[in-house]
Amino acid sequence: MLRGVVGRVRLGRRFVTSLLWSAAWGGIAAGSGVAGPGSDDISVPALTADEQRVLQTIEQGDVLATISFLASDELAGRDTPSKELEIAGAYVASRFRGAGLEGAGPDGSFYQVQELPRYFAPEGSPALLTAAQPQGVSGCIAVGGGDAVAELRGPVVSDAAGVELRGAIVVIEEPPLPPAAAENSAMAGLSLARRVAPLAARGAAAVLVRVAGDGVLWPAMQRLRAEGTALPQQLSFPVVLVPREADLTGEVQLSVPPRRRVAEQVRNVVGVLRGTDPKLSAEAIIITAHLDHIGRIAGDRQGDTIYNGADDNATGVTAVVTLAEAFG
Repeated sequence: MLRGVVGRVRLGRRFVTSLLWSAAWGGIAAGSGVAGPGSDDISVPALTADEQRVLQTIEQGDVLATISFLASDELAGRDTPSKELEIAGAYVASRFRGAGLEGAGPDGSFYQVQELPRYFAPEGSPALLTAAQPQGVSGCIAVGGGDAVAELRGPVVSDAAGVELRGAIVVIEEPPLPPAAAENSAMAGLSLARRVAPLAARGAAAVLVRVAGDGVLWPAMQRLRAEGTALPQQLSFPVVLVPREADLTGEVQLSVPPRRRVAEQVRNVVGVLRGTDPKLSAEAIIITAHLDHIGRIAGDRQGDTIYNGADDNATGVTAVVTLAEAFG
């Protein structure tokens, strides 16, 4: 399936000595201004004759063709990292090369290789001992962890306003999840991460999440672990799901295994188009868009499982490539 919107853009610019074009796996962006609240449009200078000529070379069919390829099922959502993202990067590099850009990577390459650390749920089960269940609470699942085993002891506290959380074991109820989270473990993980992030910011040492067996979060997090889905960065401290009926009164002891770290390589695609005005030789305009998306729905769901990423962000990459060719 292809979802995308192509709109009309008005552009004003002055020519400088170099334009740096980038299609990146991550979110680096630069811009000159935006419309304010209530504003209908962006105020830009009138286009020069040269600028009009350049923009008139951009054809709607070429724009649609580029978006269609980048957001096609064959590229499987351009997950990070994936073979399909590598193919998309090679495609962008070939377009930069054809437009006459110089590679800005090592030895004139169009690629800048970066290491991307990814973190996964702790392997093994956490141990939670309570006054009521000194042999341990069964059925706990660790969905977040630090870089080493966490050994904690003390009473649990709520996250009520005004309660001191620094160094505390905090207990919360299962947060509400968007409907799509029932079939998308990554979305469920992100929703949980957003709920616990403020607690970590307040100094919580760990979070216990009370969950119901018939709720959405428990099976979603089991799938996240089984499918090997990477964790959101906010789950970089101990977060444990516990059965709602567990008695957490009194002092508890908590042991949580560390999260698992895997380092993988990804590539930015970067090209330079140099200008001709020596007075502006130290200046550059950076035009960039992220090339990756989120891939497929994990698991064995039938039917359409691809997040094609037309608006996020095949359209942006198309703008980068199209402008590179227009000005090249």
